[in-house]
Amino acid sequence: MPRQVQFRAKVWNREELVYGFLFELLPPLQCVGPVQEEDSVWYIVISGFADWNMPRSPKLIRVHPETVAEWVGFNDVHNVEIYEGDRIRCLSEGDATVVHRRGCFGLLADNTGVFYPFSEIHGELEVIVASNMTV
Repeated sequence: MPRQVQFRAKVWNREELVYGFLFELLPPLQCVGPVQEEDSVWYIVISGFADWNMPRSPKLIRVHPETVAEWVGFNDVHNVEIYEGDRIRCLSEGDATVVHRRGCFGLLADNTGVFYPFSEIHGELEVIVASNMTV
């Protein structure tokens, strides 16, 4: 079964988080003239289907690129989705931060600095999302 990829980010002009697919709009190529350093623009794309599976245009919402976080594929004990950068409270082990290291997501323990990949600990630890790093 393919893994669902979803992102979360802070809206460009509001203190609000949006969830969906990630899209980066690159600046146009410049063939003549001095090179200008333009940043790309990042968007979260929200699905283009409404109730009854009727099509509607997808919605592009501009976001701050430094707040983009990917869903790690797991939820906490209260069924809250866990995203990269979230602060996690492990019910038996203390606090940690969700990070991406060595090609996988996992927990970086606050007290020891040890990285625990989710692939090795999923189902063994009860975790709760304590806070979001992107808000």
